Amino acid sequence: MPRREHIKPRVSTPSGAHKQAPGGTPRGWSFYSTAHRCWRLWCLRYIIGLTPLRADEYFTFGSTYHALHEGVDEKTIASWGPDFVEALPAAKELYSRRIDSTKNPPLPPALAKEQTYAIPVPGAMSITTKPDQEEAELGNDGKPTGQRIPRDYKTAGFFSKNDSEYWAVSGQIIAEMIATGASEGVVDIIHKGTERKDGKESDSFGKVQQLQVLMTEDKRRSFFELIRDLSEQIDQRLSRAASAVKNGDGAREVASYFPRCHECVGHYGLCPYYDRCWTVGASRYLYRERPDAHTWLEPVDGESAKDMKVRKERALAVREVLSKVL
Repeated sequence: MPRREHIKPRVSTPSGAHKQAPGGTPRGWSFYSTAHRCWRLWCLRYIIGLTPLRADEYFTFGSTYHALHEGVDEKTIASWGPDFVEALPAAKELYSRRIDSTKNPPLPPALAKEQTYAIPVPGAMSITTKPDQEEAELGNDGKPTGQRIPRDYKTAGFFSKNDSEYWAVSGQIIAEMIATGASEGVVDIIHKGTERKDGKESDSFGKVQQLQVLMTEDKRRSFFELIRDLSEQIDQRLSRAASAVKNGDGAREVASYFPRCHECVGHYGLCPYYDRCWTVGASRYLYRERPDAHTWLEPVDGESAKDMKVRKERALAVREVLSKVL
């Protein structure tokens, strides 16, 4: 992508992010942003540990596309379930178009892929993050500066005029820049469908827009303020809910610490837990327990094992009550 002539601030983490073993991000941006969006949804996911039996189409397609970028073979992707088998042909076509430099901007060589980092947050739980790809930052002379740029792949059903502003302040992208010590990041969005222009249907499948996100001290400060605040709220709600359990209060009182948000249609459509929250029919049983639901309660490097043990005890006590009624 064209490089801008500008002086970029060097922004570092407060005490240094550190690499983690390969795998998921148990306390990543989704963990915190879910709490920010809806406490009931956060409770269903991370305390009770539920996930829909049928994966959301947006999630399934995006995960398949990401897996192809990671180099996961088709047989492995297909083993993840029928939803992924269904998504595979279109995701393969989209991936082939993305890596075709005659149709889209060329992709720089990856210095690392899917490297997980833990970012310490003073006075709070840490946050983990995992850039899809890290590549060398090039100076205006075209030579590597020694810094890295995180790239995050996204699929979209449409491009919005507000995409640049949306991703410029995305906590996920800011976390990746903090973790890698980067002064900029790239959001690589590929169109997966069609869109209307001037009243006509236009085939935009496979078109790419690359958005440059610049790090600023203001973004960095705001990010840590938000994570610290949400971590504190999580602790307060868990503590009060666990106390309600210990005092023998009813399930309704315990659940009141994790209220519903009443905004159930978001950027990616209907909340996949809508049926669980609002229906009384058979559809509320179309969920299963996630075996990794409580991995966020395991301490990462530098965290107090004692504090995490207390959180885990509270979470399990709350789960014992709420899993029967929510």
